[in-house]
Amino acid sequence: ALPIFTGNADQKTARDAVNQGHIFRFLNKPCPREDLVPALQAGIRQYELITAERELLEKTLNGSTKMLSDILAVHDPFSFGSSEQLRDYMKSFANHLQMKRTWDLELAALLSRIGCVTIPRAILEKSRTTAILSGAERDMIARIPQIGFNLLSNIPRLESVASIVLYQNKNFDGTGFPSDSVSAEEIPIGARILHVLQDLITRENKSHSKANSLEAMRRHDGRYDPRVLEAVAAGFDICLFPEDKDD
Repeated sequence: ALPIFTGNADQKTARDAVNQGHIFRFLNKPCPREDLVPALQAGIRQYELITAERELLEKTLNGSTKMLSDILAVHDPFSFGSSEQLRDYMKSFANHLQMKRTWDLELAALLSRIGCVTIPRAILEKSRTTAILSGAERDMIARIPQIGFNLLSNIPRLESVASIVLYQNKNFDGTGFPSDSVSAEEIPIGARILHVLQDLITRENKSHSKANSLEAMRRHDGRYDPRVLEAVAAGFDICLFPEDKDD
């Protein structure tokens, strides 16, 4: 954010320099020392201010997310471990596709179960068994993504992460949680990826292979984004059999 010097003083040049170049000050040549020095000093102060604010925001963001993940690790180690595995899968998937922006996807995976911190541990453990949940208990488990969204949406720069967490269980055909009209490509792409990876991990943890798991998931018409399923298969070097159109 330093001054720009030019011998061309027309209005269009000044406007373009400021709007397109994000120039802090616009000075004409020759520039007197009494104008140059204050402009440079003001530019340096502005740069220091912006840098300090950025560092503060980044430290606040990193500290907030670490605190949340630490709380989840203490409250529900099982969910934390699953979230770490999900993050690793997301990272591998993103690397395969050579995606440039992955921090929000990886963070959404790591914090996908953060809503569990508000659910009694006994209910969380019960939900992972064959025990029958009461209506109130089922509702609590179903609303874990909503709780996660509420927690994350209050943190600056995590709006996209919060949205992915909210729609992580939303089916491609629009069914599932949350019960709104959002469906197909309207669902955040990160949430569609998360939905596939979560269910893939769940199946693998039940001793199913990746290939068999993805084949079975593809037969659930309307649950997953077909393109994401194919991309995940390619990312893990799995060849899915062509679908039989006559079935």
